[in-house]
Amino acid sequence: HGRDVEHVQHLRERFDTFAQSMLPVGSDRIQAVLDMGNQLLSAENETNELVDPDSIHPVVEAVPTITSRQQALEESWVQLQEAVAERQALLSAAEKIHAFSRDVAEARSWISEKDAVLTDDYAKDVGSAQNLQRQHEAFERDLEAVQTRVDELTIAADHLAEQFPANATNIDEQRQHMLDRWQELQERTASRRERLGDSLELYHFLSDIMALISWMEDTMNLLNSSDSAIHD
Repeated sequence: HGRDVEHVQHLRERFDTFAQSMLPVGSDRIQAVLDMGNQLLSAENETNELVDPDSIHPVVEAVPTITSRQQALEESWVQLQEAVAERQALLSAAEKIHAFSRDVAEARSWISEKDAVLTDDYAKDVGSAQNLQRQHEAFERDLEAVQTRVDELTIAADHLAEQFPANATNIDEQRQHMLDRWQELQERTASRRERLGDSLELYHFLSDIMALISWMEDTMNLLNSSDSAIHD
C-alpha cells in the first residue's frame, strides 16, 4: 500500500476521515432500521392476540423475513466494520514498514558518506602521522552515532518482522544489507587505524634513528676536534 511514507500517510488520513464520517452515520441508520423491525415484531405479537386465528395478517406472514433481514443486516454491518478496521491496520502496517525502509536507506546513505570520508592519506613524518591519527580518532567518535542508529534499526527490524510476518523476509533483507555495509565500514576503519598506528611507529623509529645518527656525528666531530687540539 502506497509508494512511500508520505503517500501512505496521505492515504491513511483520507481513509480515517472517511471512516470517522461513515461509521457513526451507518450505525445510526442501521439502528433505525433494526428498531423499525423490532416495532413490527412487537406489533405482530399484539396482532396475534387481537385477530381471528384463521385470518392471515401481513405482519405475521413477514416475521421470518423481518427476522432474517435483521440478522443479515447486523452481519453485514459487522463485516463492514471489520473491513474498515482491517484496512486501517493494513495502512498502519504499510506506514511502519515504509518508515523502516526510509530509515534504513538513510542509515545506508550515512554509512556511505562516512566511507567516502575514510581516505588513504599517508604521513610524511611524525607530526603528520600524529595529525592523521587524531583525525581518525575523531572520525571513529563520529561513528558512534552511526552505531547507535544501526542498533536501533536492528531492534526495530526484529519487532516489525514479528508484528508483520508476511513482510519478514523483506524486512530482514533490508536490515542485512545495512549491516553488511556497516561491517565493511568498520573493517575499513579498523584497517585504517592499524595502518596509521604502524605509520606513527615507523616515523618514531626513523626519527630516533636520525637523532642517534646526528648524535653520533656530533660526537665524532667533537672527538675529531679534541684530537686536533691534542696534536697541536
